[in-house]
Amino acid sequence: MMRPMSALAGVAWWLLSGVALAGETPGTSPALPAGNGFGAGNMMQTAGGLILVLILIVALAWIFRRVSHLPAGGKGMLRMVGGLSLGARERIVVVEVEGKRLVLGVAPGRVQTLHILEGEAPVEDDFPQKLKKALDGEPA
Repeated sequence: MMRPMSALAGVAWWLLSGVALAGETPGTSPALPAGNGFGAGNMMQTAGGLILVLILIVALAWIFRRVSHLPAGGKGMLRMVGGLSLGARERIVVVEVEGKRLVLGVAPGRVQTLHILEGEAPVEDDFPQKLKKALDGEPA
């Protein structure tokens, strides 16, 4: 029995060879341009196309990185506070659910509660105000 990928490759090869031979008639060669195809115009067009494709790839990667960090939308009950990678496939994450913070161990096929943090979440300092006070010479 033939594997699906090799069958697909065979069909693609058959179709492409048929397209390549469709313009030929027996005893003649396909029409070629008068030049050898390596003129300055062709090289500039090829280089321009390559640069355009590379710019498109970089732009799409940048957009993907920006969008992937956005929240999923909506105001859900679950919020990921932070995480730490312990290995190739293991992580420790801190999530907040209904005001409680849970420390979870995450591994392939398993999520385990390691600790439940009680009390209020620490409030982050207001860095811009502290910086302004420090620059003005006021004590923090």
